[in-house]
Order: sequence, then C-alpha cells, then structure tokens
Amino acid sequence: LAAAGIDEAAAEARLLCAAATGRSEAALLCDRDAPLPESEWLREAISRRIRREPIQYILGRWEFYGLSFYVSPDCLIPRPETEILVEAALEAMPRGASVADLCTGSGCIGIALAHARRDVTVRGVDISPGAVRMANKNARALGVSDRFTAVTGDVTGPLFTEGETFGCVVANPPYIASDAMSTLAPELASEPYCALCGGEDGFDVIRGVLEAAARVLAPGGALFMEIGWQQGADVLRLCAEHHLADGRILRDLAGRDRVLAARR
Repeated sequence: LAAAGIDEAAAEARLLCAAATGRSEAALLCDRDAPLPESEWLREAISRRIRREPIQYILGRWEFYGLSFYVSPDCLIPRPETEILVEAALEAMPRGASVADLCTGSGCIGIALAHARRDVTVRGVDISPGAVRMANKNARALGVSDRFTAVTGDVTGPLFTEGETFGCVVANPPYIASDAMSTLAPELASEPYCALCGGEDGFDVIRGVLEAAARVLAPGGALFMEIGWQQGADVLRLCAEHHLADGRILRDLAGRDRVLAARR
C-alpha cells in the first residue's frame, strides 16, 4: 500500500487485516508477529486498494458520528468534517422538529440526527435511487426507520407538497465545480459524480437547496448546509438573496469554510 502511494498505509493495512480475520485492530497489534491465515478476500482487497478504490467501499461500512454506516459506490463516503453540521443542527433543532435531509446519500446526517434525538422525524431526499436504497438500509440497521425515510427527488425541482414545512433543513450537496473534477484525488473517481459535481461553478445544487429551504422552512427554522472551503462569501450572498436570515459560516478544525448556518 505504501509503495502504491496510499496515505496512512499502515492504518489501512490494519483495517483490512482486521476485516479479513474478524479480529480487532487492537488484537492484531498485540499479536503482530502471528501469521495471517490465507485469505483470498484480503488479496483482492489489497489489489482493489492499490487501484485506488476507496477503502470504505472495500470494507462496505464506515463510521460517522459514532455509528457504523453501510456504504457503496451509490453514495458519497461519510466524512468526519461533516459531523460539524450534525453538532450544529442538534443544538438548533426544536423539540419534536421535522427535518428535511437534502442530498441524503448514505443517510448519515439525517440518521445521526434521528439516532441522537428520539423526538425528531427526518425525510431524506436524493436524486439517486441507489443512494435512497442505501439510506433506508442504514435507517433499518440503526433502528430509526420509524423516524427516518428516504425518497427519490431532485432538490432543484418540486419536492414537497403545498404548505408543508420543516423545523430544520440539512444538506450536503455536490459543490465542486466541473472544471475542478479532474484535479481531485484518484479515489474520488469511485464516488458518484452527481454527489460531487455541482455544475460549472459548483453552485447549481447549492442554489436548489437554498430555494427549497426558503420555501419549506417554518418561521424561525434553521438551515445547515455543507459547502466548499472557498465558497463562504458567495454562499452568504446567495443566502441573503433567498431572504434567509442570520447567515454565518462554521469552520472546520483546519479553519476552512465548512457549513452555512441560517434561519428563515
């Protein structure tokens, strides 16, 4: 893995060996001189990783906000920086809130909210039927399918019935400009293009999320949307154009723009 240029090669090797043997990483470290049993799965997993397939898809599961999510090439891989959005939404949601989780993907944001707050209900929306199936599978596996349901829909088109409102809207839309897609790390080629590319300027789906939020948020309702690290100023301007108030940018641990927070 290291020879193939994989960052964190040793850590990934431990993850793959743990998956192949059914032993924990800690157990493997304590008994690091023990030979590994023959494993065709491990050989194939290493081969796939050397071809730069994301380790998350090889393992089929990945952790987000302390929960284990099924993942596949149908959906974006959950990332730790998105947990900032979950924390902010948990603090802002009123008791008994209904939540719209736009561009839900694996369902990681909405399911994490439903798992942490037993009083809320969440509707996930994604343009990809495969992602919707994965989100509903995760909801069942994590015991929140009674309060989280994902449906297929396009956030840039009509999504909700007339007069329907939500106390909170969360979203992790595609926000990478099309001309930047070719510059991304090779692993990202395995993730769904529609979950990454936000059109020519990166704002096509962001605009759709803002329009939907302005339409369906209840008065005082909150919006939390992940954005690109250089998009903060432009997103705040678009936020004002859609008559959303109290717009502010939450930054990640590296000090980069990460989440738009606003209210209706």
